[in-house]
Amino acid sequence: MKDYKNFSKLNKPIRFVGLSPMQFLIMFIIVAITFVATTSARLSFLITLIILLVEIIPIVIYASRASREHKKGNSKYFDSLSNFISTPKRIVDTDTFTYFIKKNTE
Repeated sequence: MKDYKNFSKLNKPIRFVGLSPMQFLIMFIIVAITFVATTSARLSFLITLIILLVEIIPIVIYASRASREHKKGNSKYFDSLSNFISTPKRIVDTDTFTYFIKKNTE
């Protein structure tokens, strides 16, 4: 049995090339469906290869970034990144806020 220096390593989520199990499963199914569709449509090998490369290269880039962040201890990097992007950069004060501030200070 492996001896852990701290118990936080025991509770880390399982990742497949930086992806959660559900993300990895969805990626695998999409690539498999694409492969089956292109081979059943009897497309040339070059067209099938181009389609698969266009599909797989962004997944590899995403997975490598997720793997690096997971090793750093930030397993939910893309969730926090999407929250950061969706948060407004500045909050504009409206009449509602000023009304409540004036009402509470009087």
